Amino acid sequence: MKRTLELDRVKPHNQTLLTSADSNYFNTYGPALFQSAVDANTSIHFNVIQPDSAAANLVLKMANREKDNRVTFSFTYTDFLDKVDPKVYYCCDRFLLARDLLAMDPGLSVVTVDIDSLVINPFPILDIDLGLWLRPHEVKGMNLLAGMCYFSDLSLDFVYTAAIKMNQTNFKNWFDDQKALWETYQEYDFDGVEFRDFAGSKYLDWEWKSDSNIWTGKGARKHTDPVYVAKFNEFSERFKNG
Repeated sequence: MKRTLELDRVKPHNQTLLTSADSNYFNTYGPALFQSAVDANTSIHFNVIQPDSAAANLVLKMANREKDNRVTFSFTYTDFLDKVDPKVYYCCDRFLLARDLLAMDPGLSVVTVDIDSLVINPFPILDIDLGLWLRPHEVKGMNLLAGMCYFSDLSLDFVYTAAIKMNQTNFKNWFDDQKALWETYQEYDFDGVEFRDFAGSKYLDWEWKSDSNIWTGKGARKHTDPVYVAKFNEFSERFKNG
């Protein structure tokens, strides 16, 4: 299986949100996430998998809109999506991307988020090396929330091991990303690595409270919940009219 990463606007800030999606999801949810991050003065890196012309034009529009490189971009090209479950690969790609970006820039730290997220309040600069949202008592495959993970150069070995586990599954089954992250967590040597469990924090929120840092869409509710829909539409319109 061949996977190629092409960097467009590089050199993210020292800490950046990181998200990856196919063209369809990027075109739908990217503008609102972009606008929310810019409004909150929070750095973010977008990766688009197999970008179509609309996605390429949207990246260009974002790049022209945001001038100080707080928003950066890359593209992933693959030759194996017909051999895997594409939706599973799309979930896993952000972690392969985190591995690649950290390997290229040792001073970087990344916070992986879903493309349907919204930055409600500025995401704080964290002085840690690894952050995970643990749910040890959930059913197998859901012991760790993959919607937000934090990696620095000191935890590159963690995300590298998790990426190997994801590749070994051949991206066939839902929750492959969560299972790989949880297995890596259970086996990991935390010596010299500053770790934080994000569970219960305000960093990520699917109840959509006003004092949270990031809202995540969380399934079909993002289409019907009036609080999320109103905020999503607000950021989308601001991007459209900007």
